[in-house]
Amino acid sequence: MAQELTHAEDRYVENLLSWDRHRRRADGWLCLSLLVLGGLVVVIFAFLTLRSLTDRTALTMTVPGFVAGIALIVLYLQLEQRMQERRLIASVLRKLRGEG
Repeated sequence: MAQELTHAEDRYVENLLSWDRHRRRADGWLCLSLLVLGGLVVVIFAFLTLRSLTDRTALTMTVPGFVAGIALIVLYLQLEQRMQERRLIASVLRKLRGEG
């Protein structure tokens, strides 16, 4: 006993499948750039800290630098997980619709 989708549900499915066809690569590059940027921030601030080791430098440069770098890496991980979930849902919806 199959039920028809409501207009809002059908629009959501179309938007998700459209994202999977058109915007998935761009979002993937955005996630990858966040990972690279986070890694660069951590490495640059580690280098700057090692270049001038003082207590003041460690407090004013290292901690904020590492926090910013780790935050970018965590943001990458969350966006990547969300993209994988969206790809999986789009794949299931495509199969249920008979599109592939």
